[in-house]
Amino acid sequence: MTDAELLYVRGIAPEATYQFKHALIRDAAYEALLKSRRKELHLIVARTIDEKFPALKEAHPEVLARHWTEAGEIEPAITQWQTAGERAVKRRAYHEGAQHYRNAIAEFSRASPNRLIETIANCRCRWLWAM
Repeated sequence: MTDAELLYVRGIAPEATYQFKHALIRDAAYEALLKSRRKELHLIVARTIDEKFPALKEAHPEVLARHWTEAGEIEPAITQWQTAGERAVKRRAYHEGAQHYRNAIAEFSRASPNRLIETIANCRCRWLWAM
């Protein structure tokens, strides 16, 4: 893909970063992966961010939340979506915060009903205190 200039590489491995030339190329490559392979790759990325990139985890919990979600890891996804919601609300980015909280709640469709009730209560309380 790099030879065809569909993918740009910056830096030298293992610190290299990769960027697709166009979002449609990225989307096509992503869709070409088997769902099981996508899930596996999201899990690898989530674990790597969680363990080796604490600054990224701290600054952008929504990135980590997305990878946990796509990996099917419910509990860490919920935790990171909640953290992302809290951070957004603190920045007064209320619409963004609400979306992150909705993402957390959506994850509960795969979790226990008691966990959902607990989190809705926490989200609502935090939301009210932030206003």
